[in-house]
Amino acid sequence: MQAEILLDVYREEDREPFVRWCDAERAFGFLRKSFPSAESPAQLFAKFAATSHSAPVGQHVWAVRTRDTKTLVGHLEFKKTDKSDPGEGELVLFVAPESRRQGHGREAIRQVLMNAHLQSAFNSALAVCRPSNEPSVRILAALGFDLLAGTSDSQATWFRRRVTRRATDARANGLDSSGASRPVDLSDGDS
Repeated sequence: MQAEILLDVYREEDREPFVRWCDAERAFGFLRKSFPSAESPAQLFAKFAATSHSAPVGQHVWAVRTRDTKTLVGHLEFKKTDKSDPGEGELVLFVAPESRRQGHGREAIRQVLMNAHLQSAFNSALAVCRPSNEPSVRILAALGFDLLAGTSDSQATWFRRRVTRRATDARANGLDSSGASRPVDLSDGDS
């Protein structure tokens, strides 16, 4: 079953759950890489909220929500970084612990890969995760990301995939010919 999510701007009511994730899940250090000057989760939220409303060129930030209830379930970025080549964007995804293993992460990444606006600016996507994060590794593999040779260690594994410029090229963007997500065995969960 495909999760129905919405990539949206941050709202003031998102502050409390965002700060809670940063504190409880130690996500602050991970997410803070986008804004190193943020000294607290509340400051980081303010920077992400402002960026989600008016992103500079090459930096896209979204609140990931369920489509039906509009509940905040995660955070997603697709941006140019010093680690990425020209024409390449880095994906940064965090899914709230209570929302994991429901397909939200996979669907959020799939939507970014299908977004025509982004496809005109980027020709490939780069993603990183801990090798021990098996659900994320499975999601990236299912969506066509390839492990970059020589980039895996105990802390980080890097993946890359081309982003098709043709929105009709569903298969290259992790979809079957009908436009639905390709089935993948995620029986152990989904981040």
